[in-house]
Amino acid sequence: MRALLVAGLGGLLLACGGPGPVRWRPDPAAQQGSYEDQVAAWTRHGEAYQDLESRLLVDATLLSPAFAEAYAREEVEVLGLTGTEATDRVRGRVAQADTTQQFLVALVTNDLVWNDLDKPRPTLQVRLVKPDGQVPPLSIRRLDLRALFSLKAYFPHVTPMHTLYWVTFPPRRGDEPVRLRFAGPPATVDLLWEVAP
Repeated sequence: MRALLVAGLGGLLLACGGPGPVRWRPDPAAQQGSYEDQVAAWTRHGEAYQDLESRLLVDATLLSPAFAEAYAREEVEVLGLTGTEATDRVRGRVAQADTTQQFLVALVTNDLVWNDLDKPRPTLQVRLVKPDGQVPPLSIRRLDLRALFSLKAYFPHVTPMHTLYWVTFPPRRGDEPVRLRFAGPPATVDLLWEVAP
């Protein structure tokens, strides 16, 4: 994993990339690996410290069309879905990934007050960083503990220490990398997905 640490006002900036470029769309001809491999390929981790004290730890999984298909197929297997129900689940997940950029965000903050992404005026702002500016989310939905334990079956990096959010942005356009930024007084963390052409 590539990491860049930069001293900043009030904290540290940590920018993290992943294991390498990922393919945005499902590719039947490509060797996809196991579901766990797909989770690892589409999940990024970032952390920020000040004076050796953690400020925030964040993991975000990007539900691209390629990952949405893998996730839906895993749901079909875990839930024992068959026939039309299974087909509809896969098609529905991929269709949603075509019309939005959705992230499962797992966040731990040093101070619980900072863990308020879903509030009207949150401590940490989450944005997509584009060449021409930053894009705010369309919606942020905080998940309860029941949802956390359900999602843990599909996202093994999630723990009860995390607060989970579904963060939804407008659909991806063009072929630029995807950069997700968490920024506020506690710290700034960038997560980066390089996307193969």
